[in-house]
Amino acid sequence: MCLAFRKKYILLDAGGGRGAQAAQQLLFKTEREQRKPIIVRLPMPQREEEGDASGEHDADAGGAGGGSSSGGLLLSNGTTGVVVYPPGGPGEPIIDAASGYTLGTMRKEVFRWSEPPLAATVAGPFLLALLARAVEVHDVKRAELLQTMALSGAVAMTTTITDRSMSVQVLCATAASLVRLRMVPLEVQVDNLVSHGAYEDALGLCAAVVDKAFLGNIDEQGIHERYAQVLFNRADYDEAMEHFALASTRVIHVVSLIPPLLPKSHATPAAPGTIRANLQDSGLARAAQALVSFLEGVRARAIEHRRLGAAALAGNSARRGSLRGNMAREQLGLGMGLGLGQAAEVETARKNLELIDTSLVLSYLACSPPRRQRIIDLLKGVNEANVDDCAPVLAAQGSPYAEALLWLYRSRGAHRRALGLLTKERCVGTAGRKGGKGDGKANWSLAEFHQWTASYLEYLWKNMAKDELDVPIDEFLSKLKLLLEAEPELGVQVVLRRKYEPALPLEALPLPHMEVVTFLESISPPLDATSPPDRSYFSATKLPLINSGALAARYLENVIYGPSTEKACADRSEHARPALDGSTELHNKLAFLLLEGLLSERKEGDPGLADLYQGKLRRLLRDSRSYDADTIISLLPKGFYLEQALLLSHLGRHREVLRIYVRQIEERGLAEEYCDRIWRRAAAEADGSLLPAEATSDVDVQDDVEARLALDLDVYLDLVAVHLEGPGGEDDLSGKDDAETLQKAIGLLEKYYNKVDPTKALKLLPAEMPVQSVLQYLRKSLRYTWSEQRRQQVTRQLLRVQEVKVKKELIDEQVQKVVIDENTICPVCGRPIGTSAILRYPNGVVVHLSCGSPDLSSPPNVYRYLPS
Repeated sequence: MCLAFRKKYILLDAGGGRGAQAAQQLLFKTEREQRKPIIVRLPMPQREEEGDASGEHDADAGGAGGGSSSGGLLLSNGTTGVVVYPPGGPGEPIIDAASGYTLGTMRKEVFRWSEPPLAATVAGPFLLALLARAVEVHDVKRAELLQTMALSGAVAMTTTITDRSMSVQVLCATAASLVRLRMVPLEVQVDNLVSHGAYEDALGLCAAVVDKAFLGNIDEQGIHERYAQVLFNRADYDEAMEHFALASTRVIHVVSLIPPLLPKSHATPAAPGTIRANLQDSGLARAAQALVSFLEGVRARAIEHRRLGAAALAGNSARRGSLRGNMAREQLGLGMGLGLGQAAEVETARKNLELIDTSLVLSYLACSPPRRQRIIDLLKGVNEANVDDCAPVLAAQGSPYAEALLWLYRSRGAHRRALGLLTKERCVGTAGRKGGKGDGKANWSLAEFHQWTASYLEYLWKNMAKDELDVPIDEFLSKLKLLLEAEPELGVQVVLRRKYEPALPLEALPLPHMEVVTFLESISPPLDATSPPDRSYFSATKLPLINSGALAARYLENVIYGPSTEKACADRSEHARPALDGSTELHNKLAFLLLEGLLSERKEGDPGLADLYQGKLRRLLRDSRSYDADTIISLLPKGFYLEQALLLSHLGRHREVLRIYVRQIEERGLAEEYCDRIWRRAAAEADGSLLPAEATSDVDVQDDVEARLALDLDVYLDLVAVHLEGPGGEDDLSGKDDAETLQKAIGLLEKYYNKVDPTKALKLLPAEMPVQSVLQYLRKSLRYTWSEQRRQQVTRQLLRVQEVKVKKELIDEQVQKVVIDENTICPVCGRPIGTSAILRYPNGVVVHLSCGSPDLSSPPNVYRYLPS
């Protein structure tokens, strides 16, 4: 039993009287603004439909003994309502502090009113609360406010049931009258409110309905659109656009309301009854700002709609392309019809997006201040803005909007117009960025103009051929030349390959490599000839772009070595020989440019830059196998011993290389390092762990490879021979008579005993030399030979075991069989295989030969016909 006092509520156990001692702490004290206590019994949710259908009302429902099936008791506490349930209900338990007995449960602040109610009652699924000036209607189940009806002076309220229809009515008493409140169908209420212009109340009723199926014939979107039109006519543009969005109003209808923002390409005659605003200045700016919010909201949905339509069209085309020849003609016609319909839908979606993007550009400009950066962000992404509508408006704004206009041309494929606009006079403001005012007047600086130009030209360079862009190569090169002459570091990046970027195939290049080199050699970088350049900023691995030769060399390095040129240049390791790209012509050209730069810098007296050129030249001669060594060595001046040694090594003339190291520059350590590198590479190629650079199936070439490997494996013999030579060179054998020279040669044989053929080595030594002098070498050589022989014998036995194992696996694979009977079905076409030719995949799937893939690369999708 719940007792309501003036200032508190008490919950008693009516069965035994327990709980009276703890009454003040069981529930709560009322707030001061509470005029009088209110207790309302809520209906039981489980029996609500049955009670409504039969018209019966259980007077005892919700009592203390009702258990968890009771709807509970509603207690008012100021402007909030608290619901108390029997034991086992939702909410916090109410426990008697003295006995520990659970009296029930309680949920606080379930209902909320705008002011403390005077009375409350339940009518069907609704809770009505009588306030001083109104009646508020809540949904009992969701405790949400549904409706507010104005009513002043009422002091009491009760519920009654009519005798005939058994419908529930609520009576409110004032000092001089009795007001009857009855339930009216939602459609009738909404129509009545709309007819009186109470759009907000009508929409509020519609929003209160959880299941929209109960709205019946109510056109909620139509109400939103009518209300939006009313708000627009009142110049409440922000609210109007919100309701236009909720009404899913067509974009063309909304934009048409503001003629200055309607693109000319989408202008249509106004529909009868449509009022178009005649806006000027501030009014147009406010309308544009509201329209921006509307268009930005619908744009995301328009993009997604177009994407889904394009994906469906692509999928339909793929399905049509895979149709078998035995497919019924009617099905083929149906598929083609669907494709045409989807194509029209995709085109409609594209035109709708074009209207949105074009109107957005015009609206951004009409805002106060204009939203310049928003225009740029829109146009630099994927968009469908109409060039003919947007370009004149943006061009009229001058240089501050040159970037936006360039992005418009670039994104819409108008590259000729973009290149025509791409000039310093039209794009760079005289005052720079700081001369602008607000967001709408911000000029490009010269550095920003060059940066954008480089980025755009690089995009054209990489897509000009493969995307068939309508860009004349002469116009492109003229813009690139201006950029190279102003900012060579930026300009050369246009034609260079970036890190992690795959190399373009030759057919995808706008120009052949040698034509690019010729073009770069025609450039004059911006350096004052009367004063030497400041080289303090030059990288230790990058050539400074101070002349046309350096530009061409930088490009060729990128083509030959790839994007990681700097890292490769820093790696001075003599053992690595990376795979390089480019033809012999390109490698020769780079060698000539580096040699020319080296000689030029030595002449000008810049040793640091000369060393950089020389290091790059040596690296190219060391790593490349594609240049013509005979041509380059004929141009090499005297004194370039290391470069000459690298060229001779490329020709396989190892003895001449070693003669340079030992005799001319007297670097015996370099000679031994050279022998070690050549011998290791040849040994790796001989045992198959390294593929020869000349690997081919041509017999003559294979013979040449074997001859080269034989020479490379004897490189240590060449080193011994050079030590035995006299000052006169190869024909001077006086070194054999020199005891000191002879001892050095024998020392080399003892040191590299495992890399020298002993029979060939002994032929190099004098015939009258005592055996005692080479005894140590012979012991080491014979011991190594016996050890190597035993190792190869063991290896041979292991390989024979492996051969037997592989043959057994081959036999196991060959004995597999496939059984085909009259019940065997092809999983691709679903027909019996019968006696037709078959194709068996490695996974065991058997199909008709005509249904399968001859290369066995991808088994077919067999799930359609295989049993689950």
